[in-house]
Parts: sequence; structure tokens; C-alpha cells
Amino acid sequence: MAIRFSFRTKIILVFSLITLGLVTIMSRVSYYTVKEIYLSQLSDQLLLSTRIVMSRFNGQYLRYLNPTEKNTLAASYYTDYLKEQQETLQLESVSIFDDRMQTLISTDSMSGLGSVEPILLMHRTEIENLQNEQFVASLPFKGEDGRWYLWGFYRIDASYWLYVRENADRMAGVEELSLIFWGIGLSGVAFTLIGGWFLARTLARPIDELVHFSRALGKGEWEAPVPKAIKGELASLSQAMHLMRENLVTRQKEKETILAHIAHEIRNPLGGIELLTGLIKEEIGNTQKNTEYTQKILDEISGLKSLINNYLSFGRPSVANPEYVFVTDVVNEVIHVLQNIIKDKNISVQSQTAINLWFDKNHLRHILINLLTNAVQAVDHGGHISVSTQRDGDEKQLIISDDGPGIGHGLISTVFEPFFTTHSNGTGLGLAICKKLCEENNASISVRNNPAKGCTFMIKTFGNHD
Repeated sequence: MAIRFSFRTKIILVFSLITLGLVTIMSRVSYYTVKEIYLSQLSDQLLLSTRIVMSRFNGQYLRYLNPTEKNTLAASYYTDYLKEQQETLQLESVSIFDDRMQTLISTDSMSGLGSVEPILLMHRTEIENLQNEQFVASLPFKGEDGRWYLWGFYRIDASYWLYVRENADRMAGVEELSLIFWGIGLSGVAFTLIGGWFLARTLARPIDELVHFSRALGKGEWEAPVPKAIKGELASLSQAMHLMRENLVTRQKEKETILAHIAHEIRNPLGGIELLTGLIKEEIGNTQKNTEYTQKILDEISGLKSLINNYLSFGRPSVANPEYVFVTDVVNEVIHVLQNIIKDKNISVQSQTAINLWFDKNHLRHILINLLTNAVQAVDHGGHISVSTQRDGDEKQLIISDDGPGIGHGLISTVFEPFFTTHSNGTGLGLAICKKLCEENNASISVRNNPAKGCTFMIKTFGNHD
């Protein structure tokens, strides 16, 4: 199942990912740039120190050096010279080694003469590839004492090399920069999350208001206020939706006017036909043969008038005038109206409705007549219908349930659509009118099939008016 993110979450994620990527790249680039600059400066400094050492270096006695003899004149001469240069240039150590990588002279007391330094073996290829009087520096490394050092190698001639060790303690500071840059990056991400949340909230709030406004228009709530305090490009959208609302209201009023005019033009002739048919029925007498046709005419006219009234109720329902309505009274009144068809089918109607609803009384009566009539038509002979109420905080529910065949699974989602009907002589507007009247009273209506048999209609009202 695909995960769907809200508009606000997408903005925060996009901004955070972009910032994280940029900060990560910038921090690493900055770290390596600083590191390369420092190493370049340190290498240049080491090269300069090495050249100073070699500027007065006399290599003609190198062949007399022997790693097994420490006290020869040549050893003393080079040791004194290298120590002098070490102190002058403030180097960590200066040494001479031969082509077998053996240390011949060293100012470091810890370095054993004749031994092979691991650092020399690590850089043996680079060292041997040096030409005479060429210099190369190693990468910085951390010694056993925890300090950073840098080695420089200088080829004196075909058999001897000079290597200088320089203190690189500032490398530790460079390494700490990595943590500092990561800290800056995480801080940047945190600020981006905050900024992204603020920006998303700033953008999402007017969008949410426009969505609520559009939903209200979709429900036909033409009096819904236009969102205010919306600026920028969204203000144009708000204005466009306001104009759309005005156009929809105008067209709706035009449709209602046309529908009312058509109904009026049809209903007036029907009234005249009905009157004339009644007079004819009275004049021709009461024999069954003579009155059968006139009664059919009257029945058809009554059906047409009922259909026109339903069209008018759906197209332009009367404005709701809610009041405290004691549901029991309205239910008893509707049951009394329908008592003939209820008795004909020997239907049992149970009512437990001791509750007040904030509702237009005529609207509630119209809704209950439609729902109970449908229930009576749906149940079999000797069936059962129940009308009850429930209350949960500010929400009140009016429930009409029957034990009829229920509604087909594929049809239950369309029962409130206009002109939907399962009866051959139905108009398909009864439930659509019920839904519209509920909306006029800030209520909702829904339907579900019962687990055993039959179906249940539920009307919910919101807001505590007690």
C-alpha cells in the first residue's frame, strides 16, 4: 500500500532532504578543503626546512657512516650538524638512512641505529623513485604518543636519503573541524525543519481554508464565508472560487425559478383537469362502469401532482426553521398517517424516542414519512420496524430499522442519489429529499444493512442546543 503524505509533510521532507544534502556536501568539501590547505602549507614548510638543512650539508663523508659504529668521526660530525639544524628549525627529528632503509644517523634518541623504520617501508616505492635532490612528504599520521606527525624524504645521492619529521599537532584541530561541520549541518537541518514547518503551515492553512470552502460549496452551502487573510497567488484562487460561488448561486436560482415556473404552468392545468374530471364523475352517476375511467384520470393527476411537488422539494427545499422537537410526538403523528398500510400488512412498529432534536418540525415529519413508508413497503407481512434515539455527548441519533430484505451491496452507496429507486412506480427522489432536508438542519443521514436481515437508516445531529 502506497504511503500518501500531506502537502505540509511533503514540503518539510523536501526542504529537509535538500538541506541535508547541501549541508553534507558543503561540510565535507569544507573539511577536505581546510585539510588540503593545511597539509599543503605543512608540506611547503617541511620542504623549506629540508632545503635549509641541505643548504650547508656536506655529503662527502657519508660513505664512512656505519650503522654498527656509533662513535666514528663521521657519525659525530653529522649528528652534531643535524642536532644544530633541529634546534634551529624546531624540528621533531632529522635522520639519514641508506638504500637498505637502515637508519645511519638520527637526532631521535628513541630511534635505533641500524634499525628499519616502519614509515620507511610504507613509503619505500616513493622514496626509491626520488631523483637526486628531490623531496616528497608523507601523509600525516598519528604516532604511538597520540600526536600527529608529517615525514619528509629528500634524496641526497644514489645511496643516501634524509628524512625529517615535523610536528603536525594542528592536524587534530583539523579533524575536530569535521565534527564542527557535522554539528553545523545538523543545526542547519534542524533550522530547516523548523522553517519548513512554518512555511508548510503558512501555505497549508489557506489551502485548507479553500478546501473547506469548496466542500461547503459542494454541499450547496452557498452562504459559507469566503476565506479571508489569503495573500499572494492563492488570493487569486480565493477570488476565483468566490466568483464561482456567485455564478453557482445565480444559476441555482435560475434553475429554481425555471422549475417553479414549469411546475406552476403544469400544476394549474392539472388542477383544472382534476376539477373538470370530478364534475364529470358527479354528472354521469355512480355506476362502476361510468366512474372507472374518471377515477383513473383522477389517480393519474394525483400522481403527477405528487411528482411535481417532489421535484420542487428537491430543487428548492423550504428554509429550515429549527426548534426543539420532541421526536415521540412526530413519530406518533407519522405512524397515525401511515396506519392504514401498517395495519394491512400487520406490521409491528416499536418506538423509543424520548429525546428532543434541534430540527425543523415539518422537515423531520417529511423525512420520517419517507423513511417509514419505504420500511413498510420493504418488510413482509407481519414484519417489524423500530424507531429509536441515542445520545453521545453533543451528537444525537435517530434510528429507523426494519427486518426487510435490505439493500443490495452494490446499491447501498447510491440510495441517496436523485432518481435512484427499486420500485417500478417510484420517483427516486424520496431519499435524495431526505438527505437534502438533513443538510438544511445541519444533520447527516446514512444507511447500513443489518447483520441478520433488513437495513437501518441513521440521522445524526450535531451541536448541543439543550
